[in-house]
Amino acid sequence: MIDILLIAVIVVTILVMIFYWYAKYSAKSGFSVDENNNQIPDSWEKKFKIFFK
Repeated sequence: MIDILLIAVIVVTILVMIFYWYAKYSAKSGFSVDENNNQIPDSWEKKFKIFFK
């Protein structure tokens, strides 16, 4: 039981890290607009407010 919980936490952590990495990558590469230069695309800030506070 503990093993499954630990694996689930690790997987969720990795997914969130990939999510943040791609947000930064898309803002730096010019793929998305980032007017306030916080390395998070503006369209993502509107859609995913809970992640980008």
